[in-house]
Amino acid sequence: MEDKAQFGKILKISYVSIFTCFTALGVGSYAAFGDDLNTQVSLNIPASIPWAFNAILFSILLIPLTKFAVMLFPVSTALEELLPDCVPSDECSPNTANRVFSIGLRTALVAGCFAVASSLPFFALLASLTGTLCSVFIMLTCPALCHLCLCWSRLSLPVKLLDAFIIVGSLVMSVLGTMAALTDLAPS
Repeated sequence: MEDKAQFGKILKISYVSIFTCFTALGVGSYAAFGDDLNTQVSLNIPASIPWAFNAILFSILLIPLTKFAVMLFPVSTALEELLPDCVPSDECSPNTANRVFSIGLRTALVAGCFAVASSLPFFALLASLTGTLCSVFIMLTCPALCHLCLCWSRLSLPVKLLDAFIIVGSLVMSVLGTMAALTDLAPS
């Protein structure tokens, strides 16, 4: 980014654009399906439009794959930096040897994650527990808390109250989500 002062403006435009798109999708879906609207997008597609169902199913499957790659990137990069460079053989250059090693390491990480996820019972519930504990804290509580701590003297009272409201609200959401995940984990 050439002008770093424009970052706040770009961030606001991004949030407003995303909010507008999601709101338009919700209003349009409700207008199209009324009270028969299902919570999952793929369940709202009529069977008479198979290409739309396949397109939505493909995008639903593609999103976790790309998210997983993005989330795994810092871990694999840190592991690659800890391990020594590969020793090239006579047949390949150092770049090729390091690239093959990198692909092998990342494949092993994905296979290990898959093995853990498929072998642990109630892995989805454990992931939801982790998500409620960490995600809400990282996405909502931390930014508002950092904003308060770093800019306290320059903030007006309404902004301080808004940050405090976000912190309290996110902590309440985190506690409620954790309680819901724990009740799902507890045997019936």
